[in-house]
Amino acid sequence: MLASKYKQIEGVIATVPSSVVFQGLGPQGKSSWSYHSESIPFVPFPEYDYGKIVNSQYVEVYKLALKQTEAVEKATIKVENINGPILLLAGKEDTMWPSAQMCDMIIKRLDGYNFPHWYKLFSYENAGHSLNEEYLMGGTFEGNKQARLDSGPRIYNFLDMVSSQK
Repeated sequence: MLASKYKQIEGVIATVPSSVVFQGLGPQGKSSWSYHSESIPFVPFPEYDYGKIVNSQYVEVYKLALKQTEAVEKATIKVENINGPILLLAGKEDTMWPSAQMCDMIIKRLDGYNFPHWYKLFSYENAGHSLNEEYLMGGTFEGNKQARLDSGPRIYNFLDMVSSQK
């Protein structure tokens, strides 16, 4: 979100990102972001039996929220405004929210706007929200370990690429 607003940010590493602004957590029903003291349009949480949520497994709530097409359209982060390359990392078994689905939404938007900078998505099988085996939020121990081992060098390579462009 910040990189879509501030041109001085010249590259983005987005680990299990959102493609939209969501309602902030809690009962207030407010946006999770503001810009110049103004609330940014957001996707509200749908009616749901929140008593079913265990261990921060909100993925079903977020999947339902993403079906609100009008709200999603208004709250989509304008990733095409980012002033540099983008590295996206997602866990296909994310139980916090559907990061792989939202990364696909980001890629589709970048493609649709003929984004002029380098961008790439790495979606990891059997990996969750943390992409790390120390704190599982979906996926398996081994899947998250592999995601961590693979994503670390990709992050360093990305940082080298961005710093060499200066």
